[in-house]
Amino acid sequence: MSKEGLFNRIGFRKLIGEKEMRNIAAPLSLVLFLFVPLSGIDAQEVPKAAKDHHDRGKIELQKGLYSDAIDSLTEAIRLFPEYASAYRLRGDAQRRSGNNLGAIQEYSKVIELTPSDAWAYNLRGISWSNMKNHGKAIEDYTRAVTVNPRFHWGYYNRGI
Repeated sequence: MSKEGLFNRIGFRKLIGEKEMRNIAAPLSLVLFLFVPLSGIDAQEVPKAAKDHHDRGKIELQKGLYSDAIDSLTEAIRLFPEYASAYRLRGDAQRRSGNNLGAIQEYSKVIELTPSDAWAYNLRGISWSNMKNHGKAIEDYTRAVTVNPRFHWGYYNRGI
């Protein structure tokens, strides 16, 4: 289904209008990420202590405690350096706190660990877009839909 079909089907455009839809795209991506299981990343064998710090960081991120989230996720990564989900969440905390360059570095590490992760390309694209580097943003949105042609957020963000 095309992004137009998806948004028309669920009624977002009719409900809130085109301009408002553009304003909620990135926050809605974060909400979906926080509540939708990730393929490949959750399958890692993660030590309990690292998972505990990861989960604490995720809750702190949801509460808007970005500095605390970064600290918790940094500890999770220290305990388990291959923890892609912790890098992604730390990237989200960086981006939400205004550090888009830091977020790009985090999402790049996620891509290094899990190259087929469409979400990581999409989130890195959002950070590039926040920095007004739309060329790099479009490259990342295109990579997102290349690795997963059914990843509608890549099409949507590429079209904004």
